[in-house]
Amino acid sequence: MEMNLLLTAVQWIATVSLAFVAIGYAEKFTVFLCEKFFFSDDYIDKEYDKCRDELPDADTLDGLQPHNVDGKSTFHTIEEIKRKRETLIGEINATKESKKKDFARACVIKSMSSVSLYVVVFCTVLLFLGGIEGAHPTFSRYTTFGLSLLSIIYIISGWFLGEYDKRCWLLRFSSFRHSMLCVASFALVALSLGLICSLKTVHIVLIDKTWWYILIASLVFSCFNFAIFSLKIWVQAKKLKAAISDDSKTLKDRCTDVKKEVESLALFDKLLKP
Repeated sequence: MEMNLLLTAVQWIATVSLAFVAIGYAEKFTVFLCEKFFFSDDYIDKEYDKCRDELPDADTLDGLQPHNVDGKSTFHTIEEIKRKRETLIGEINATKESKKKDFARACVIKSMSSVSLYVVVFCTVLLFLGGIEGAHPTFSRYTTFGLSLLSIIYIISGWFLGEYDKRCWLLRFSSFRHSMLCVASFALVALSLGLICSLKTVHIVLIDKTWWYILIASLVFSCFNFAIFSLKIWVQAKKLKAAISDDSKTLKDRCTDVKKEVESLALFDKLLKP
C-alpha cells in the first residue's frame, strides 16, 4: 500500500480540522451550535418562568386586607408573604442568570481547537511524507508509523483529559502551545525512527506489516474529532438540563406554598368582608 492513495483524504481532514480550530476558538459559535442542536437558552427562561407563574401578582397581595383573628392581626402575615414573594423573585432571576452562564461554559470545549490544530499539523506532515515516499519509502513509512501511533495516543488523550484543569503542563490539552510542542516532539521522535531505520537499512517486521493500518486508524480518529467533542457538549448540556429541572422544581414547590398561603388569606378575607 502507498500513502498516495490517502493523500486526498489527508488534505480533506486538514482542511476541515482547520475550520474546527476557528470554530472552537470562536466561543460564541459553539454556544450557537449548542443552542440550535442540544440545548435551547429559552429552556432556562421557560423552566424558571413556571416558578414565577406560581407566585401571586403584586395586585393580589395589595388587595388583601388585614383582619383581627383571636386578637391577632393578619397584617404581619401578609407582609411576610410579600417578603417571601420578593425573595423568591430575586432568587429566580439570579438563578436564571447563573444557569445561563453555566450553559455557556458547558458549550465551550477549549481543547477542541488545540486538538484540531494538532490534527492540521499532523496531516501537513503526512502530506510531506507522502510526497517523498517514492524516493525514500523506508524513511517515509517508518516515520509515518511513529507519528501516526503517537497521534492516536494524543487525540484520544485530548478527548478524555482535555477539559480537566491540570497543573501538569503535559496534560493541558486546551493550550495551542501544548498541541504545537507535542506535534513537534512527536514528529522529531518519528523522524528519528525513520532516519535511523533508513540509514541502517533496518526493517522491523511489525512496522512493515502494521504501518498502513496505523495510518488509517490515525486518520479515522482525526475524522471523529469533531463528533467526539460534539458528543461531549451534548453530555454536558444534558447534565445541566437535568440539574436545572431539579432546581426549578424545588423553586416551584416553594412558590406553590406561597400561592397556597395567599389563597387561604384571600378566602379568609372574602368570608370576613361584609
